[in-house]
Amino acid sequence: MGRSDPQVNHRITHSLKVKLERSARSHSRSVTAEVNHRLEESFKDTRPTPHRNAARPTVLLLVGPTGIGKTTLVAEIAHQLGDRMVVASPRLYGEHLSASIQWESTDCVAIDEVGQWSAISLQNNIADLEWRAFQGGKTLLLVLQNEDQIPRAGIRLQTIPGIMRMRSQQDSPTFSYEGQELSFPYDQLAP
Repeated sequence: MGRSDPQVNHRITHSLKVKLERSARSHSRSVTAEVNHRLEESFKDTRPTPHRNAARPTVLLLVGPTGIGKTTLVAEIAHQLGDRMVVASPRLYGEHLSASIQWESTDCVAIDEVGQWSAISLQNNIADLEWRAFQGGKTLLLVLQNEDQIPRAGIRLQTIPGIMRMRSQQDSPTFSYEGQELSFPYDQLAP
């Protein structure tokens, strides 16, 4: 730290000072460096990183060009699942995505038209939705035109997503997860 870094004067108890000095010595740091280290650690995200090699993905990406039928497919899945799926769309919710989507009684939350939401609301809420999906053994489905929309929106997924690609209405969709890729005809998607 340089002399230009700001200073903060803060009173602490004697016992805390002794603990800090002891910890600083054991880590070969100054007391100031120990305080800074402990403060930095306290601001880190304490949630454990979701297991990356899960049997099924926590996040699914449904990827394909405009007009290919992604939203129609999501609507059909939602129809089949009924109350067990919530579909959030900017047309229904406005441009600001909220992590307060109620899904205690659902198996899946689908975020349609990822590119149409405000980037700030995506950045602020996708991580929380992903964490809640992981914790609850549920699925977060993100519908987008291409995978580049994820980093462009500032979204940093903690789990490896499963990816379903829809290239054209004539081609079979493909699904990939953890290096495995499957292809299946559209008639296998129908109930």
